[in-house]
Amino acid sequence: MADATKTTPAMQLLAAGHQGMRVDYIGLLWQCRQELEQNAPGYAEMLRQLQEHLRELGKRWYAGDTAVVDELLQLYCIEKDARQALQARAALSAPAQDAPSATASPTASCAASATFRTT
Repeated sequence: MADATKTTPAMQLLAAGHQGMRVDYIGLLWQCRQELEQNAPGYAEMLRQLQEHLRELGKRWYAGDTAVVDELLQLYCIEKDARQALQARAALSAPAQDAPSATASPTASCAASATFRTT
């Protein structure tokens, strides 16, 4: 039986300092947008929005808002099945009134989060 007096270690929010090559996302996305402006302006605009969302992610994450990661993952439809599985596990372990909704349709469209600006 586990010792009930042991505490759970705090979640580590910061990784070790990066030592390898770095990519300036602003420059990368700007160059891609410039290439797309003439032939695919819709994609260029989507890249502009992605750049803004990444900036907002960094600002909010470093301010202590850890939910921003989940918001971004939902906005860009990243690992929807993994999120639904996590919701289902949480629903099984939480009391009925506190459980997150795990009944969302797996075929529901991926819609933008209300807290991320989608200009």
